[in-house]
Amino acid sequence: MIDRHSIRLRRRLERWYHKSNAGQSLSRQLGDELTGRLEDIFGYNLLFIGVDPGVALATMTRVRALVAASPDYAAERPTQLHVIANDEELPLETESIDVVVACNALDLSADPHQVLREIRRVLTPHGHLILVGFNPNSLLGLGRRLGRRRRQHLSPWPGLRSLPPQRVADWLSLIDFDCALISHKQVIPVPNRGYLAKPLQRIDRWLSQNHAPFGSSYLIQARKLVRGHLHPTNYSRLKPRLISLPIAKPIVGSNSPTTRQTRKLPPST
Repeated sequence: MIDRHSIRLRRRLERWYHKSNAGQSLSRQLGDELTGRLEDIFGYNLLFIGVDPGVALATMTRVRALVAASPDYAAERPTQLHVIANDEELPLETESIDVVVACNALDLSADPHQVLREIRRVLTPHGHLILVGFNPNSLLGLGRRLGRRRRQHLSPWPGLRSLPPQRVADWLSLIDFDCALISHKQVIPVPNRGYLAKPLQRIDRWLSQNHAPFGSSYLIQARKLVRGHLHPTNYSRLKPRLISLPIAKPIVGSNSPTTRQTRKLPPST
């Protein structure tokens, strides 16, 4: 069943990414980060879920087939192939996806645990997950709690269920994911207009490139681990080499069995 409330949140968040200065600035930072992460990942199938922040995903990866899943039939997607489905119920075969890119999928879901379980189900053994979310423990998140940002077009927070990145990393570890270092984006809030907008964008870009903590958005790259699963091994290389030993040759033309000659001892004196 399609979640209408989730669709409204997705459309509001897409407008924030495409219309506000803060959203566009974060989109550029995420695009740079995703390019660096995806260009080193190989595979056959890539799945995108969540909200498209406006990144050219097809130019960032060498994965052959790209597909996006969303409950909103009118949503913008970074891939040509897409399916209509909730993030909690993906109509894909188990262990059929090599890479999953989830942008704000946990923020939009009423059951983020199920989203992670579904991602793990469709990923192949040792498949990659790149997860983007909003960090409530940031300046933007603090402003939301203090009630200083009341205009919805200035902030993506209303209605979202944002989770601290460390908690998400702990959840991933519990379902056998190996998490890399958390990368933070948009460390300082950027206003939509004013003479400080562009200087603050440059400062914020520098902070994100130098791994400053407590960004309003975070990116986690993780790899699915499978207990007891080993990489395929070429056993032909492990065959033991046989040591050549000399073999006694039979006496040709002999009709009688070979007799052992007895050595005569010299007479004693």
